[in-house]
Amino acid sequence: MSLDRKIRKRDTGEQGNKGQFGTVTRGEAEVAVPQSRFTRTDGTDQSPTQWWDRAAQLTDTSGTVPTMGRDDGRPQRRTYTGDDYAITMPSHASVRRFASQVAEHTGDESRPFEMPIEYTGPEGDSVMSAVRVSKRGRSYEVTMPAGFDPEWKAQVSESVRATLESRRPTLTREHTAQLVTTYRHRAASKGVDTRHAASTWIREMGYNAEAQQATIVMQPSKTNPTGAYVYDMDPDTWGRVASSSSVGKAYNTYVRRAGNTSVDVAVQCEDCGRYYGSATTHACRAKVS
Repeated sequence: MSLDRKIRKRDTGEQGNKGQFGTVTRGEAEVAVPQSRFTRTDGTDQSPTQWWDRAAQLTDTSGTVPTMGRDDGRPQRRTYTGDDYAITMPSHASVRRFASQVAEHTGDESRPFEMPIEYTGPEGDSVMSAVRVSKRGRSYEVTMPAGFDPEWKAQVSESVRATLESRRPTLTREHTAQLVTTYRHRAASKGVDTRHAASTWIREMGYNAEAQQATIVMQPSKTNPTGAYVYDMDPDTWGRVASSSSVGKAYNTYVRRAGNTSVDVAVQCEDCGRYYGSATTHACRAKVS
């Protein structure tokens, strides 16, 4: 069913099983993409029809979220190929056109919508997924499904975002590294929740998996009133520290003796309670909601 047809149904009061996304609240439309919305493929070439049929099984089926491939026919798709990975998605022009249509019919320029993508890694393994997109002025936000492989998540979401913002993604190793850095910087701005630590001198700790940073709260000092510090930390190191029966001993072993010094002091947001680096512009979730 076309986007125009769906809007006419809403405006005239005509009932249908799907397509009433124009009447839902922003909160309903912004629910994160469910974890099950991705599937691995064998990497073999698929015809456009097969590709879109498969996509229809992954993108939103509730009718509350505008969806490319369901509300916009089957627009042209393109494959952006790099040194060691590729992304297949609706063409840049068709996505921007669909975003404009959603904004026009809903009166909300930043109304989230969904579209399918397919990521093919260096070994030829592919995963097809639904991503949720929201236009913010000249920028786009891209939300990946929960549970999507964290090793790929940053480069996939940032590559899609770069394409939509008219920045041609070369997908070279250097460009990918830059995209991942950008992704982690944006993720760090959200801050992190902390929990009590099993230690006599470490009070709390928390981990931002998207930014790959840990926040460790110690005793306050004159130079750092919160006693909180931010560390760049890979998931394996965090796992060793967080799972230890003696967090202080694990910190000394895997962080301090390994030469991993803090990259920033952390402050705590009065609104959402999260800790974030003092050099970071905080994106407070409490203020957004």
